[in-house]
Amino acid sequence: MKGKTSLFPWFLGQFASVNLVSFILILVIGLQAFTAEKVLFKSNFSDLKTKWNVWDDPQAKYKPSQWRVGLTELSGIENEEEKMATALLAGEKSWQNYAVETSLFTVDGRGYLTGIICGYQDENHFYIAGYNFDKERFELEARTPDGYDVLGYCEMDFPPNVEIPIRFDFRGSRLRFSAHNKVIFDIEDGRYPSGKFGLGASGFKGAEVLFSQVTVKSLEPEALPARNPQDLLSKRYGAKVISNTLPDEFECLTDHKLWLTREEKDNGYELEIDLRKVKLPLEAVFAFPQEREVEIQKIGFQLADDWFPGKVEFLVSEQNSANSFHSLGTFDVEPEGGSYQEFKINPVKARYLKIRLLSSASQDWLRLEEMFIYGFPQGPEITAVSKQESKTSGRGKILFKEDFSSASLNKWKIWDDPQASPKKSQWKIVLSEFSGIYNEMENPATVLFRGEKSWKNYSLHTNLYAVQGDGNLSGFIFGYQDHDQYYLAGYNFYKDRFELGTQTPNGFEILAFAEMNFPRGEWIPLEVIFAQKRITFKSNSLVIFDMHDDRYLQGRVGLGTSGLGGGSIIFGEIKAVSIEPGSLPPPELQDLLSSRRGAAIIYRTEPPKSDQFDEMLDHGLMDEEDMGNWYDLDLKETELPEEAVFCFPQGRFVEIHKIGFKLADKYFPKEIKFWVSNQTPKSGFKPLTTINLQAKPDSYQEFSVTATKAKYIKIQITKGYDPEEIRIKDMFIKGFFKEIGIKPAGEEDLGQVQLWEKEANDSLSQAQLLPPSVYLGGEAGQKDVDFYRYSQTFCVNSLEDKR
Repeated sequence: MKGKTSLFPWFLGQFASVNLVSFILILVIGLQAFTAEKVLFKSNFSDLKTKWNVWDDPQAKYKPSQWRVGLTELSGIENEEEKMATALLAGEKSWQNYAVETSLFTVDGRGYLTGIICGYQDENHFYIAGYNFDKERFELEARTPDGYDVLGYCEMDFPPNVEIPIRFDFRGSRLRFSAHNKVIFDIEDGRYPSGKFGLGASGFKGAEVLFSQVTVKSLEPEALPARNPQDLLSKRYGAKVISNTLPDEFECLTDHKLWLTREEKDNGYELEIDLRKVKLPLEAVFAFPQEREVEIQKIGFQLADDWFPGKVEFLVSEQNSANSFHSLGTFDVEPEGGSYQEFKINPVKARYLKIRLLSSASQDWLRLEEMFIYGFPQGPEITAVSKQESKTSGRGKILFKEDFSSASLNKWKIWDDPQASPKKSQWKIVLSEFSGIYNEMENPATVLFRGEKSWKNYSLHTNLYAVQGDGNLSGFIFGYQDHDQYYLAGYNFYKDRFELGTQTPNGFEILAFAEMNFPRGEWIPLEVIFAQKRITFKSNSLVIFDMHDDRYLQGRVGLGTSGLGGGSIIFGEIKAVSIEPGSLPPPELQDLLSSRRGAAIIYRTEPPKSDQFDEMLDHGLMDEEDMGNWYDLDLKETELPEEAVFCFPQGRFVEIHKIGFKLADKYFPKEIKFWVSNQTPKSGFKPLTTINLQAKPDSYQEFSVTATKAKYIKIQITKGYDPEEIRIKDMFIKGFFKEIGIKPAGEEDLGQVQLWEKEANDSLSQAQLLPPSVYLGGEAGQKDVDFYRYSQTFCVNSLEDKR
C-alpha cells in the first residue's frame, strides 16, 4: 500500500514539471507573436502640420489641396425649433469672467446656430453666440425657460474655405462676441453671470463645418476695452421701417452691407425722391433691432454726389404712437457731394426713431445714400443675482485648453436635446479634403503621406464616413516611393465601387474593382495588408481584394483622394502596424467570375439567340441573397448545347478551386461542361470538369475541382431536366486571382467575334483606361465603336490613334 501511494506525489511532480515547461513555451511563443507586430504610428491628424507631407498633382484643378482636421458633429441632430440641439460642455457652474476662443471653418455650411456657449447653468439657462448658416447671420441668444431670447443678430456672409477665429468674452453682465477680430455684439445682459462654457451645434451635414482648438482664459476688468458706439440702425442687425410716407423708399437708408473679411464699404441702394411728384416734408419711423431700447449718441449721413437734403429733424420715442415722439433737434446738411456728415446729440434712450426731411438743396430731386445711428444697445434690468461682485480666476490664466490631440473627448460632457432627432449626437475629430481638387483622368489628385520609403510588411487601418456620394477614389496610399509609384485602395464614390489601383510613370492603372454599395452615415472600417508581394484589402472585415503584385514591395503610407464634395467624405483615425511575414493569414477563396468585378462574356462562336449568359454573373458581392437577373434559356427557340467563353476581371489569370450554381424554383440544368485556356478566347482550351446537378428547387450546389490556372473559361450547357426551358439564378467560380495576362509573342488575333463589353465606353468621355501592358487587337466591334485610352491617348477599336 505504501509503494502504491508513493507513486502519486512523484506523478504530480512530473506532471507539474511538464506543464510548467509547456506553459513557459506557450508564453514565449505568445510573446514572440505579440512582439512581432509593432505600431509604426497612430494618428488622429492633430499632427497634420508637423508629421505629414502633401503632394498635389500639378495638372489638377482647384489646387492647392486643403487637407484639414477639426471637430464636427456628424449625426445631423436637430430639433423642430431649429435651435441648438447638442452641446459639448466643460468647466464649472461657478466659473465667471472668462473668454472662450475657437475658430469655425466651412466649405458650404449647412446647419443652424453654431458657436460658443457661456454662462451655462442648465439646459434652460445659458448664452450662445455664433453663426446661423441657415439664416446666414451671426446671432447672440439667451436661453430661458420660455425659450430662446434673441439678443442680437447681424446679417453677414460667412466666407467659405477660410478659418475664422471667434471669441466670446463673458464678464459680469457684459457679453462681447467677435469674429475675425471684428466685434459683432457688445451688450449688457445680467441674467447669467456665471456658468460652464461649451460648443453648440445643430443640423450639420457631414463635416462641412469644423471647430478648431478651444482655449478658455480668465478675464480681468481691464482686459476688455470700453465699449465703442455701435451701428444701431442697420437693416442687417434687424432695424426696420415701420411707417413712412413713401413705401419702401426709406429702407434704402439702412441697407448698408457688412463684411467680415473685407474693409470696403457697400452702402447698398440710395434714397432718391422726385420732388416734382411729391412734396416735402417727408417722414419715416424706424424701429431699432428687435424693438429693444438703445442709447443714441450721434447721427451720421453719407451724401450722394448731388441733390442734397437741406434741413432734417430727428425725433425719438419709447412707444410707436403719434403723440409720443419728442424732437432731438433740426440739423442743417452741408451741400458737399460724397461727404460723410455726423451730428452729436445728448445721449438719449429710445426704441423708435423718426426722420423728417424738411427741405432740399434742389427743387427737383433729393438723394441720400445712407443714414447711421451710433450708440449702445440696452440690456434688460440686471437681476439681483447678477449684481453680486464679479469673481476672477487669476490674471489672464488659461483655465482650459483642448487641441484635440487625443482621439477622445473625455474633457467634455455631451448634452443632447431630448426632443431632437436623431436621439444621439456624434461629435468627432475628423479629417477631410476641402478644396475639391481633381484632375481630368479622375486619378488621385492629392496625396497625404508619411513614414519611410524602406517600410515594408505592414497593415493600415482607418474608418471612412460618407454623407453623400461625392468624390473619386478615396482611400489608403501604400508602397509610396514618389508621386509616380504607389498603390491606392479605397472606394470610388462616383462609380459606386471599391478599387485597387497603382500609380506608375505611365499613368494610373486599375488592378481590380468591386461594385458594392458604401453605407451612408456610418463609420466603415477599412484595412489593407501589404506584405510579401501580397495586397489584401478589407471593408468592414469583409475581404474585397486579395491578390499578388510585385511592382512596389515597400514604401511610405497615407491617404489619397480626388474631387471630394467638401466634407462629404471623412477619414477617421489612422494606424500603421508592422507585420511578421509568417503571420499572414491564408488567402480566402474569392468570387472570380462576377460582372461586378469586371468579368464578362468575351467570345461566342455565333450570336446568342434567347439565352443571356451575362445574367449568370450579376450577383451581388456582399448580399448573399442578391442574385440579380436570372439566366433563362427557351429551348423552343434554340437547341442545346449552348456555350460562351468568359474572361476574368481585368484580363487576369486565376486559380480555380470550386464551381457553384444557385438554381431557380424549376427548370433545372442537368449537365454543364467546363474548359479552360491560358491562350486566347478561341484556342488552347482543355477540359476542366463536367458537373451533374440535382433537381432541387432554390438550392445552391457547389463542386470542387483540381486547382487549375486559367485566363479564359468556356461553359457549355449540355442537358436539362425540362425539354422546354432552363433557368439558373447565378453561377460562381471560386479561387484566387493571379497576375494580369499579357499577349505572348506570336499569339493569334481574335478575328471577327461577338464582343460583349465590360465597360460603357461608347464615347470619348467614357473611354476605358487600359494599362500599357494590356493587349487589344483584331477588328472586333466594327458596328459598335468602343473607345479606350492609354494614359492620355484615346483609341478606337484596334488602337487607331485618335489623340
